Amino acid sequence: MVSSSADGPVLLVVGLNGGFVPFDENPLIQDDRCVVHFSELSSVTGDLLEVLKPDEVLSPLLGPGPDAIDMLERLRELRFRGRYTALAKELPRPELVLRELRTHAAGIDVQVIDLEELRSRLAP
Repeated sequence: MVSSSADGPVLLVVGLNGGFVPFDENPLIQDDRCVVHFSELSSVTGDLLEVLKPDEVLSPLLGPGPDAIDMLERLRELRFRGRYTALAKELPRPELVLRELRTHAAGIDVQVIDLEELRSRLAP
């Protein structure tokens, strides 16, 4: 079962594990700040969201696999109502990307964050 001993949010990171880390119910990262699970888009189901109850889902804006719009469409189909964060690198006009993503969000709180900003947030 999913452990709830962390005081912080539960994060579901989709599409960043390169297929090397199979999903199971045990978080790969857990400390007093958050619990982080990794998955692929094909594994994001209603059952998965029910088990994990993620506060936030993160995935790449673009990449070799599904993109942020694919992720948002899946989350919308599953009636997810948490926060979705698209991870990007060196976007010249992130506000334009955010505007487009929000047209696919249907009630999901969407943000775009630069990977360097994310690294600085996660630094101890």
